[in-house]
Amino acid sequence: MTDEANARRLAAAVAQKAAIAWIAPNNAPERALWCVWVDDALYVVCGDGEQRDPGFVDGETATVVHRGDHGGRIVQYGAAVTLVPHPSPQWDGIAAALAPKRLNATGDTVARWADGCRIWRIAVPEAPETPEEETADETPTEAEDSTVPTEPVVDGSALTVLVGRSLPDDDLAAPVRPSTAARPTRKPFRLHRVKRRHRS
Repeated sequence: MTDEANARRLAAAVAQKAAIAWIAPNNAPERALWCVWVDDALYVVCGDGEQRDPGFVDGETATVVHRGDHGGRIVQYGAAVTLVPHPSPQWDGIAAALAPKRLNATGDTVARWADGCRIWRIAVPEAPETPEEETADETPTEAEDSTVPTEPVVDGSALTVLVGRSLPDDDLAAPVRPSTAARPTRKPFRLHRVKRRHRS
């Protein structure tokens, strides 16, 4: 089994268990979005009363990053973004599967989504199928038997697996975004003045 196949299988396995993914459409800054795996893809709900649309465009691509419990990057890949058409049987089925996963929902969640939300499909790159003959004749070595590649894998879908020795030396920290809520402090902040005690 090739590293490319292992990488794609790892991406799918991580995506199936993900509740949040960091997604950057069209090279925009990454944004943490609530997502749910349904059938063979991730789905994201954006709109009124839900998370803000980061700029998805139907038919375009987005970069998806999955992180571990401590914030470390596990896998990154390029995914095709598709708008689920509404009204349609597909939308009804996806919305019904997503609604129970929506935490702290009130009222008729599906009806609210139908009025002012969009459901986006984020397609995880599919793993190439391994021919049966090759699988039967193949005797995996210690390195090939691992399900996680030790080197980064980059292909036409921009699928990248970062593990072990393949982790880059830099911290992968995103630049600080400008905000009107942040302003420089002109003088050091003090709650109160501390009087010095003179020793006799």
